[in-house]
Amino acid sequence: MVFAILPAAPQAAAAPSCYGDYCSGKNPYSTGCSANSYRWGSATVRTSSPGSSYYDQSASAGRLELWISRSCATRWARLVLTDHAASSGSILAVVQSDGYRKAHAWQPREPGTYYTAQIYSRNKCSRAVYGGWSTGCTVW
Repeated sequence: MVFAILPAAPQAAAAPSCYGDYCSGKNPYSTGCSANSYRWGSATVRTSSPGSSYYDQSASAGRLELWISRSCATRWARLVLTDHAASSGSILAVVQSDGYRKAHAWQPREPGTYYTAQIYSRNKCSRAVYGGWSTGCTVW
């Protein structure tokens, strides 16, 4: 008898559980929309707010990102904090050009990764915002 051990065939990524407006307000990771997503833009978050008298351009506290899922036609904001950021009164949000937005439910101040719920945004400009920082606006 001859036995052979063959490598398992790679499994295809699971199909997302929603599409378009049906994904709005839902978690991009639990719906599977993040599987084929990409980071469209990012901005450096500083330890002090833009416009303040003590604004330090060199002191990075993390990164603000705008993520896009073509398979779900959605976008969301993600914030990766590596240090305490100037965040007094700031809320993490993804905002469409028509004002539609999804915001993180609380003000992240501790290091970690935070993200918003998704918004359906196929034909409108969207941007990630946090405090005085913002990614650009994009349509596809």
